[in-house]
Amino acid sequence: MLCLKLLRIARTNVPESKFILGDIRKLDLQPIYDAVISIDVFCHILNLEELTTVFQKVYTAMRCNGIFAFTTPTVEEAWLTTIFENRYNFEYFNRIIEGDTSILIERYYNHNHEEKIREVKFTSLELINEVWQRSDSTMLVKDYLISEIKSALANAGFIEINKYSSRDFGDDGPVSAPLFVCRKPSVLQ
Repeated sequence: MLCLKLLRIARTNVPESKFILGDIRKLDLQPIYDAVISIDVFCHILNLEELTTVFQKVYTAMRCNGIFAFTTPTVEEAWLTTIFENRYNFEYFNRIIEGDTSILIERYYNHNHEEKIREVKFTSLELINEVWQRSDSTMLVKDYLISEIKSALANAGFIEINKYSSRDFGDDGPVSAPLFVCRKPSVLQ
């Protein structure tokens, strides 16, 4: 399973950290976090009601004045809008290589135009006992409107909701990602 492989890589690279594997929609944590950071997780929540519920769970897990920052694709991104408007099959390949594991990510953007849902296919190759083992998986990804994300954050209780470009924070990757930053208010607000 891909997430277990990625979790193993994370634990190897940052052994002093605590990692939790679970469905964020079902995660219940105490309010002990001063900040929550997420990279491209919320695009896997396929409807706005569930997205709002997830934001509420993050809100509950944070201390007052905590900062919540995350990236997620949005429909307003020029390259994504072009893909949906033209309804063509755009393939974009990514490779992640770590030790004896290679992951090929193949993205298809024409799965469900009306719902802004696309299909992402993963092929993983892992060297086990000197033999490469292949594993395939597929997942769906939803691209929300910026207004939908901001509304879901506000409905969860967050304030000072801002959208930036990941480039504003030093990202030099091939595609700039929308970066949302907001805050849980203090008790007195």
